[in-house]
Amino acid sequence: MTKSLCLVTLALTACLAPVDDEDLDTAEEASINCPPGDPDCTPYPTPTSTKKPDLVPVNLTAPDGRCWWDGYNLRFGVKNAGTATAAATTVWLGFSASWGRWYAVPSLAPGATYNLAEPNLRLDPSCYDGHCTMRVIADYGGAVTESSETNNAATRKCDFHF
Repeated sequence: MTKSLCLVTLALTACLAPVDDEDLDTAEEASINCPPGDPDCTPYPTPTSTKKPDLVPVNLTAPDGRCWWDGYNLRFGVKNAGTATAAATTVWLGFSASWGRWYAVPSLAPGATYNLAEPNLRLDPSCYDGHCTMRVIADYGGAVTESSETNNAATRKCDFHF
């Protein structure tokens, strides 16, 4: 006598609608995640946010394309061009070959700009020949994790007419 063996396969499929975890309250989040101590539960994956700040030098250029000098101050700024709030950081202004200074920049919301002005420049002799440059580095030292770390610096040629 021959015995027959039957194998039954049961497939269970389910679809979950995407959930924006930022909109969940505590009770909702608990309902889609495992209760504490349940070894048979696989938690709902909580996506990591892709929103990041992006600090860039701005307001460096006057209408003539040179650095922004109003006759009294060298002007520059830092903008958060990213999609998340940036923590407080530091910006560095380098001017000519031998002068540099650091400035504190407060926390910046997305789209916000912090403008600065430096009235105490030390001009090298080369500045009188039109060979001065200013260099601004936003987030000097890389304290803030940004969506782009490649756009933190900018350089402009400066001409002074005394």
